[in-house]
Amino acid sequence: MTKKKILNIFLHILAWSIYLFLPNITTEQEFEWSRFVLRNKEIVLLVIYFYLNIYLIIPKFLENKKIGWFIASTLALFTAYVIAEPAIDVLVFKKFIPEMDGGFREFRNRVVERGYHISMRGIFRNIGQIAFFFAVGTGWKVYQRWRLEEKQKDLAQKERLAAELSLLKSQVSPHFLFNSLNSIYSLTVQQSDRAPLAVVKLSELLRYMIYQANREFVTLSEELNYIENFIELQKLRLASDMNINFEVNVQNKSAEIEPMLLIPIIENTFKHGISYKDPSEIVIRIDEHDKRLNLHTSNRIFQKKKTESSGFGLENLKKRLTLRYLGSYSLNIEEKEKQYIVDFSLKLGQ
Repeated sequence: MTKKKILNIFLHILAWSIYLFLPNITTEQEFEWSRFVLRNKEIVLLVIYFYLNIYLIIPKFLENKKIGWFIASTLALFTAYVIAEPAIDVLVFKKFIPEMDGGFREFRNRVVERGYHISMRGIFRNIGQIAFFFAVGTGWKVYQRWRLEEKQKDLAQKERLAAELSLLKSQVSPHFLFNSLNSIYSLTVQQSDRAPLAVVKLSELLRYMIYQANREFVTLSEELNYIENFIELQKLRLASDMNINFEVNVQNKSAEIEPMLLIPIIENTFKHGISYKDPSEIVIRIDEHDKRLNLHTSNRIFQKKKTESSGFGLENLKKRLTLRYLGSYSLNIEEKEKQYIVDFSLKLGQ
């Protein structure tokens, strides 16, 4: 038996104990078993009704939307209670409390002499008791059902979120690999002696993508190391006069973010901010301030032929940010004086 079930049983026992003994505790009269039994003689019927309602009738009929059967079963239980309650009166007075003092004795004698009898007064009194336990039991089960459905919805939403994020991350990897292979291809065409080093850098990047990118989160240290390797790979294929201004000022490198979250922005600067004819400059600054990770990139805008994958990286990033970091990030993109500027900020610890 689990701890949750044990706790549930304990709470049920506690609730029934309070219901039974509270009237006797609050009264100034001395406790007497005969008086206690008299006041609570219907308790057995109420307990049976309560648990039949919450463990049989509600799960079988109400939760399965069989409203007609639920109403019929509830009325049948009420009728059974009304019929059985007078028999309990006679049984208690006749068998278990044969001797009573004062007014109780006269009342007891009338009940025993009259025998089994259903009165309108008794019916209305029973309606009150049944209505109370019906409301408590049904309300409790409806609340439990609501909580279960909310948990299931939350779980299903998290599973959908994980599946969508996994799909989006899996789309980033081939996109990046395609661009990296293009870089190495350029070096091999030029018969550059930097091609072997580029292959080594690519292998380090692939190792990260295979073993780290599938994790839910990575440390900033791991992500920054990946970015540095990526930039080094780009430098190998670019002309030596290409100006790449890369700065990192992050103190809390143990903070965690989703893997490969920053690379689409940085990759975009190299994809669209490089010209082999005109002077090119790329600025990449990553810093941390007030528990926020900030990324600033800028590059000159060059007219390039649009391809099918143009804009794919940033659109993919926006979807990932909406799914994972909604309300915890800002992403501003602007074109100003022939400069393409991206400012991204993310609240750490989300």
